[in-house]
Amino acid sequence: MRKFYFYLLVFCFAVNKHTTAQTQSVIYDAVMLMNAKYGVNGLVIPTSNSRIIVDPLTNKVTDMGDDSAQPPATFRTTSLSKDIIIAILKRNAGLLQNATIAEVKEAYKANPFLKNAVDDSYPKDNLALTDNVKKISTSNLSGGIGNNLLGNLVNGTADFLIKRAQEEISISVFEKLKNILSRYPELDTLFPRTCALIKPVEPYEYNKALQAFKDAIHEDLKDFVPRISLLYSIPRYNILNKRVPSLTLIFTGSALLGELHDKSGFAESVYQLGERSFLDEKNSYASLVKALTIISNSITDKKLTDAEDIPHHYIDKDFIKAATHDDAGLYKDLSAIYLGLLWQHTHTLMFTTSNGTKNLGEMLEHWLSEPDISKAIKTIDIVLNTIVTVDQNLENIKEADDDNSRATGKSTASTKRFASYATLVSQLLNLSDLYIVPGNTNFNTRIKEIREYLPAFTSQVTTIIKDFQQEEYNLGISDFSALLKTASDYLDEVEKDKRLSNMLTSDFKIKLDNIKANLDYQKGTLEARINNLPASGSDAAVNTAIEMEKQELIAQKNKILSALDNIKYQDDNKKSSVYKLSKIIEYVNLLASITKAENSAAVETLLETYSLPAGSSRIKKVAAFNIAVNAYVGGFFARPKKEGDGFTNTYGLSAPIGFTISTGFQKAGSLSLFAGVFDIGGTIRYKLDNQGKYQQDISLAGIVSPSLHVVYGFPWYLPLSFGLGYQWVSPVSTTSSKIDLKPKFNAFIAVDIPLFNLNVVKHK
Repeated sequence: MRKFYFYLLVFCFAVNKHTTAQTQSVIYDAVMLMNAKYGVNGLVIPTSNSRIIVDPLTNKVTDMGDDSAQPPATFRTTSLSKDIIIAILKRNAGLLQNATIAEVKEAYKANPFLKNAVDDSYPKDNLALTDNVKKISTSNLSGGIGNNLLGNLVNGTADFLIKRAQEEISISVFEKLKNILSRYPELDTLFPRTCALIKPVEPYEYNKALQAFKDAIHEDLKDFVPRISLLYSIPRYNILNKRVPSLTLIFTGSALLGELHDKSGFAESVYQLGERSFLDEKNSYASLVKALTIISNSITDKKLTDAEDIPHHYIDKDFIKAATHDDAGLYKDLSAIYLGLLWQHTHTLMFTTSNGTKNLGEMLEHWLSEPDISKAIKTIDIVLNTIVTVDQNLENIKEADDDNSRATGKSTASTKRFASYATLVSQLLNLSDLYIVPGNTNFNTRIKEIREYLPAFTSQVTTIIKDFQQEEYNLGISDFSALLKTASDYLDEVEKDKRLSNMLTSDFKIKLDNIKANLDYQKGTLEARINNLPASGSDAAVNTAIEMEKQELIAQKNKILSALDNIKYQDDNKKSSVYKLSKIIEYVNLLASITKAENSAAVETLLETYSLPAGSSRIKKVAAFNIAVNAYVGGFFARPKKEGDGFTNTYGLSAPIGFTISTGFQKAGSLSLFAGVFDIGGTIRYKLDNQGKYQQDISLAGIVSPSLHVVYGFPWYLPLSFGLGYQWVSPVSTTSSKIDLKPKFNAFIAVDIPLFNLNVVKHK
């Protein structure tokens, strides 16, 4: 049975391999078709030091060497011409190679450029082409690839508490982020590495994982721009894109420049853009951008013999001139054929204005009445020349930037690099000249508006890339917020309009229901597989395999259950789930802010080694009874002073250290009785004022400060506490060797920093 499945798999693979439709650049197909029209049965392509001829039927490649070499005999076998034409027409209509002539005619009957291509008599004649059959003149250019003990102790402790207070706050952020990850799928999309680290880590381990988080955030920020377009896969953005079509251009700009800023050339970047699902949206932005990617792909150096997954590069910039031998008649022929094939690839794309809807195939038909149809292919030729030149220069600029980055150890990108991006985007948009219809003001104006609109978005994306390149992450996130302003403004307006708001949430629910149905189906399939696993037997190896498969299926099911829980949350909170863009920016900005760190002194390091990890304030909240050595760092407020009081201020920075006896109420927080012994708030204040640069001379009288407070620990992941009670301090007139304490009632709000647990009793 296993052999049967193996052979079946091999057979299916073989069938799939031979039935997979091979593709070729439209420009190559157009030249092949034009050549066949005149009885020339081959495609001549220049290489770096030679020329090759591609047989249109067999795909066989022949190296021609220099210009004196003779082409193969089949190159002028006129009886093959019609077979070549039909094969090309089948391929561009998406027909199987065994399709009938009638099926080919049916596929092209609405194509005004090629509707008679099958019935025309061939071969025809053209002097320029026939004279150059024996000596095929082509360009030799490449095909587009182109101080004292007490002082040290107190100063070190102050440094430690400063850092620990910062860590406690950071950890509270992480714990909160962990809690909201399932509610904000944007974070998982934009920060996948960071979220993968946050999810499994327990609060008490954050101290060890903190640097890993920072590293993950850095890595995610490097890939931030290209991941913006992936937001489209989130239901809310999918729905928003239908209501705010300009989101298509945001996704377009981030996908295109994100790819281009990496190692990819422009041809490959545009190709990848064309594969993005957001271009399947039924709006004019998506249709025009999709058409531009099709035109760009049509002039890439892609032959039938090439693998489907090779990187894309443009054809040689002199290819069109060489293929037509700079002959006016052949320019016209190639234009008509090229437009016909382009019509076949774009006539399903719809373009809508206030005057109605046309498909992009119809918008090409004006060329049939143009006095000089050759202007179409010449437009392509002009844009191709500029793009290839700029793209080759960009490759050199990237290499220079990489060399500079390696030399300096810091990622750099030159101004010329970003200028090249702008030029390439501009040239890509120039390809839409093919769709400018003389006299059709309404459609022409709409196309021109999109051509002006897209660079505005790509310019904003470029600014974000620059910000991140210079590690100005918060500035980059601010620019990201500006990029989404159009959608934010729309949501603000919709929220005020009950009718529009109901429509948006209704669309959102339909989308969620579809996702839920798919997840339920997957869950049911997994449950069936789990239930159908064989029972354990006597074979230990088999039992182990069964258990491993079961655990894997359960893990998959748990992921689906988590996704279903997320869908349920969004469904139960449809209004808030839709209107969240400002909140997302807030959390993204927060992640970008967590990339700062600082040094520690010897005593601080010692305390780090032996103290409880940051995040331990949660122990009080989950324990029935807890005794700990504790510190608080925050601000205090006291009643106005009287004559002889120990307090010089009614408010200030407090950092008492002592003992706590606590009980926890789980998510409701904790209640503690705190007995303080020392207060080093003055030392911490001094260090903060001086950015921690200086050691402060310390006297025992200056830090002894007994206190007694009742302290409430804020709920769950918040490390803050509120305390009320009495504190005793020495008056300012006290000498450094004299302790003379005076009591004062005060209150504080502070970061809770347990140092050592003396006893912990968990809830039953």
